[in-house]
Parts: sequence; structure tokens; C-alpha cells
Amino acid sequence: MGSNDVAAVTDPIAESEALAEIARGLAGAANDLGASFDLLATGAVTLLAAAGAIVAQIEGDVFHVSAAAGSLVPMIGFRAPLADSFAAAVMGRGHAVTLNDAASDPRLERLFLAAFDPRQLVVAPMMAEREGRGFVLALNSGRGAFTVGDGLTLQRIADYGAIALRHGELIKQVRDGAQQARERERALADTMHQTEKLAALGELVAGVAHELNNPLTGISMFAQLLLDDALDEDQRESVRTIKREADRAVGVIRDLLAFSRKSGPRMVAVDLNALINQTLRLRAYSLQTAGVQVTATLDPALPAIAGDDRKLQQVLLNLIVNAEYAMHRQGTRELTVRTMWEGGAGSGRTIVEITDTGTGMAPELVKHIFEPFFTTKPAGVGTGLGLSVSYGIVQAHGGTITVRSAPGTGSTFVISLPLRTQHLPVPAATGRRSRSAPSPTAAEPAVSTLVAAPSPSSSVPDAD
Repeated sequence: MGSNDVAAVTDPIAESEALAEIARGLAGAANDLGASFDLLATGAVTLLAAAGAIVAQIEGDVFHVSAAAGSLVPMIGFRAPLADSFAAAVMGRGHAVTLNDAASDPRLERLFLAAFDPRQLVVAPMMAEREGRGFVLALNSGRGAFTVGDGLTLQRIADYGAIALRHGELIKQVRDGAQQARERERALADTMHQTEKLAALGELVAGVAHELNNPLTGISMFAQLLLDDALDEDQRESVRTIKREADRAVGVIRDLLAFSRKSGPRMVAVDLNALINQTLRLRAYSLQTAGVQVTATLDPALPAIAGDDRKLQQVLLNLIVNAEYAMHRQGTRELTVRTMWEGGAGSGRTIVEITDTGTGMAPELVKHIFEPFFTTKPAGVGTGLGLSVSYGIVQAHGGTITVRSAPGTGSTFVISLPLRTQHLPVPAATGRRSRSAPSPTAAEPAVSTLVAAPSPSSSVPDAD
């Protein structure tokens, strides 16, 4: 549509009706931003009798032409820096600006308009929440000067465009929110189903553990009785091995029962070193079959802390299982658990570091790692709730949990918990006595190492 094909709408009533028609058209195209911008470009050509018009959106420091009419249709899709262009000056003013000697303005080169022989130019910003989101531009090649009234008319068209743009953004937000809600609902349903399965499995494990505990206790007791008989050294060593392995199996069963036991929240004096050893025993078989070398560097002078030992064990178990999964494709599989403390009793903090030699994580993943339903594992492997639940447990204890990681270098999760005991009871599960805070230099850290050769049949645990 060229300037010779239309006549400017100069009658105020006709202009109002034309603008109202544009508004009705925008309402009908409310869900189609492209169609809305087409209406605006066509309306600008019609109302101003312009040779051509464009509607451009601004994204950061760049504008791109989303719609055009008349002689400027070839500009659709153009992208260019906004800086130092004529449109940038208009954005700064916040209202329509006319330029009736456009051919002499070098800023038009940056708008890619020089090829269209502009003589007169009018630009109106699309302002949303006091921010320039785009602009509407109309030009002519000799019809005569654009008037102040033309600028006001184009500004009304641009205001319609700002409303359409904002409306389109709201629709996108609603659609994205609805999609996220559906995904979260599906994830929650899957998690509930998995929780029900785990609860049933926990009851089954508890039943099996009780059934195994009785005969194993009997084996251990009779082995002890045999040691009182007259045996040669080879026989005595064999009986010691029977008793030692039976006691170890009883200990694993006791740990399983303690972990699967349903209970409400409680606050007791927690020996973190004992809790870590207990958790490592729970995962000992899986870690061995996966070929993971475990090194526990535990400070023997670590004071007891106030906390829920069962919930803290849930955090430790989750981090250890995640570390095991992160290393299942690595040649070197090393898991290091370290404890230390700093400060004085009542004001210090205990530190637990769990380090793996897994694949590591990029910074964009690290910043989301504690968000609910966020997981780096494939579908069906993890729920994305393990770390978010762990984060909540640590926070409820007045502590923090952070992670240091980089691709190819593994990850280190750091748990920091305050030192507060306050005459708390000792949990029966660990049987360890709370102790006052000694000097950090009172003893050297105890180091234990478990080494296992990689097994080709190693299974990878399902972890959160």
C-alpha cells in the first residue's frame, strides 16, 4: 500500500471510528500478537496516509521488526542495535517525535531506512510500565510534513500496541504457569506413588529384618559359647570369624530398623561421627559393588550437636547415594566424608563435607540444585525432591548446606550445623554419650578407608 493509494483521515470523528475499529480488531486477535501488530501497521498507514509503517519490538539492546505495511513490508524480520538510532532517542523521550527532514539525519542509516527514501518520519514508543518495549514508525516520501496531530494519532496506535504486547506477555505467563502446574502435579503424583512403594518396601524390609535378626543373634550367641570350649587355634579363628560376621549382619539389620522406623520429630544429642559411620554401613555393600573407594576422615574431638538424628541421617544417606550415582560412569570413584568443627562450645559450628569424583555440575545447574522437582537424572531415576528435602532439614536445624562443583571435577556438599546440646537425651540408636566441646587440637582426625574393585555387574541406585 503506497502513499498514492490512501488519503489521510483528517476528520476527528472518522479518526476516532478508525481507532475504535483498530481496538476491536485487537480484541479479536488478543491471543495472536503477530496479527495484532499487523493491524497496527496497517492502521498507521491508513490513518496517516503514510507510504509505509513498521511495528518493532525491543529485546535488550536490539530491536526487530515484527510487522510492516505499505512500502516497508520488506523490513519484516530486520534486527539492529537500538543504540544511537532515531528510535532510541524517541524511547528516551517517551512520546511521539516527528522528523520532516529525515533524509539528512544520519541516524536513519542505523534504522535501515535509507534505502526507502524517507522524507518525513514519525515514531511513537510503545511504553509499558514506564519502559520502552517497542515502537511504531511511519514514513513518507513527499506527501508533506507530518503534523503534531499525526504524532498524537500514531502515539495512540503505539499505546494500543503496548497494551497488546503486555496482554501477550500475560497470556504467555499464564500458559507457562499452567504448564508448570501440570508438570508439578504429575511429578507430585509420581512422588506420592513412589513414596507409597517405599513405605510398603520399608514395612517389608522391617519384617524381613526381624526374621533374620533372631537366627543371627542365635548364631552369634552359640559362637560365643563355642569359644569357651577346648578348640585348637584354627577352629577358634573360624568360630571368631562366624561370630564377627554374624555380629556385623546384626548391626546392619539394627541400622536398617532404626532408619525405617516411623517416628515424629525429636531433638537429641547427636554424635555426627557415629551417624556417618552408621550410614556408611548401610551403603557398604552398594558402595563396594560399585567400586567406590570410601575415605572417612572424622575428627574424634567433634562435639555432639542438638538435632533429630533420623532426619540428619536421611540427609547424609541422600548425599551419599547421589555421590554414588554421580560416579557410576567415572573411571575414578572416590567418596570422601570429612568432619571438623570451629569456634567454641555454644557458639561454634560442626562441618560435614561429602566429596565425590563424579561428573560435576555447571554453574547454571548448581544454582537450581536445591529447588523442588529439579533433577539432573533421567526420567524415572530421581524425583528431584531429595536435595530440596535435605535443604529443608538442615535449615530446620539452624544450619546451611552448600555445594561446590564444576564440570569434570566432582562435587563437594558442605553441611554446617550449630553447636547446641543443652542437656539433651542421647538417642538409643547410636548409644553414644554427649560430650562437652573439647579443643580442636585435642586429637588428630581418625581416617578409615574402604577399597573395592569395580564390578562389571554393579548396579546404580535410584537416587533423588
